Amino acid sequence: MRFFFDDDISNVNISTNKLNISPKIINEIVLYSYEGIYIIKDNKLYTLEVADGLIENMTIHNTDLIIDNSKFNVKETYRYPNKYLEKHIVKEIYQDEYIEFVIEKENNIPIEMYFNIKDKNTHTLNNLATFLSKIK
Repeated sequence: MRFFFDDDISNVNISTNKLNISPKIINEIVLYSYEGIYIIKDNKLYTLEVADGLIENMTIHNTDLIIDNSKFNVKETYRYPNKYLEKHIVKEIYQDEYIEFVIEKENNIPIEMYFNIKDKNTHTLNNLATFLSKIK
């Protein structure tokens, strides 16, 4: 599941300096078409499959978040869509044992920020609160 900030990301003031985690950098090309969303990563083409899930709201560490319970899956394919819009995305991923904090950038401008979390249990939510206290 993904936790998004419940505010326009241009209004979210984030600093990753206190994390003491080096980000993993991933370069992707995302193709948006009428046939779906495709991702090119490591010279391989994938389709992005999304199973919509429940959307919830939650406040953690005085931060309003939107929880997207959708399931995201990528599947390798060999067929490009006919017409598409191409975006070059750089992902900075800050990961600890339980949480991934992802900043997606296009032209070095953040376009998406979210937390990937596998289980929404008390322990993980406490870790998310600690994570938020370090970046906000």
